[in-house]
Amino acid sequence: MSVESLFDHYYQRATTPIRNTKFGREQRGSLDIRHVVEDDEFRHMTHKIILRDGVAFCVWREQEWGLAENSLDVTHFADGIV
Repeated sequence: MSVESLFDHYYQRATTPIRNTKFGREQRGSLDIRHVVEDDEFRHMTHKIILRDGVAFCVWREQEWGLAENSLDVTHFADGIV
């Protein structure tokens, strides 16, 4: 399974109204920007997934654990490869 397929499946799951999520999607030229915020009352996660011309470009992930503990991860892709 390609990274792009994983992103598609994640976004599709996030938009299913089972969990407490907020989401959005916008197209800016060749960029497909997907934004997902998940809040399960234990942690608060924010994802920004960016594809350029349908190929993985960047993923930004921030997680708030409570008690002022956060983690941040940014992954950049070159031609869809980390």
